[in-house]
Amino acid sequence: RHDVDLRVGGNGVDRDLGTTRFFRQRRKPLHGFTLIEMMVVLMLIAVAAGMIVPRFVDRAATAALREAGRDLYTTARRAREHAVTRRRPCRLVIDAQRGRFDLLVEDDPTRRPGQYRPVRRAGARRSGLDRSIRFGRIRIALPDDAESARFIQFDPMGMATAAIVEVTDGRRTWSLVVEPGTGRARLIDGEVDEMPAGRIDLDA
Repeated sequence: RHDVDLRVGGNGVDRDLGTTRFFRQRRKPLHGFTLIEMMVVLMLIAVAAGMIVPRFVDRAATAALREAGRDLYTTARRAREHAVTRRRPCRLVIDAQRGRFDLLVEDDPTRRPGQYRPVRRAGARRSGLDRSIRFGRIRIALPDDAESARFIQFDPMGMATAAIVEVTDGRRTWSLVVEPGTGRARLIDGEVDEMPAGRIDLDA
C-alpha cells in the first residue's frame, strides 16, 4: 500500500494544477489598434501637415521673389556704375515674355554708335527669373523718338530713363524704381503707382 502526497508543493496533482494556474495568471491578452483609432491618428497627421506645409511653401515663394527683386536691383546698379566709370551708355533690357533681363553696353560709341553687346563681368551677366516669378507691370519713360521701349537707358553722366519694373509671384510684388535725374535704383516691397520725377536728389 502506497500513500499519495496530495499536499500543495508535493509531487502530486496539486503541484501540476498550481503550475497551470500560475501560467494562466501570467498570460496577458494582446490588444491591437482598432480601425477608429487608426483613422483618428491619420486625421491628426493630416491636420498637422495641412498647417505646416503651406508655411514652408509660402516661405520658399517669398524667398524666390525677394531674390528676383534683388538680382534686378543689383543689375540696375551695375548698369549705372558701368556707364559712369566706362563712359559708355548701358541698357538694362527687359524680356517679359521669357522672364529674363540683360545688361548691355554700347560697343563703340565713335565707330559703331547704337550697337550694344552684353557686359562680360561677374554678376552682370544675363539673368532669368525663377519659374514661379514673372514680370508684372513694366513702365519705362519713352524717348521722344521712340514708340515703345523695353530697356532702361543709363548714360555716362549718371542719368537714366525713368522706369518702374515689377516682379511678382501672383500674390506679392516687388518694384524696381529708377530715378531719371540720378540714375539711382531703389527696390520697394509692393507696387508703386507714381512714376519717378525727373529731379536731381542732391542728398543721395
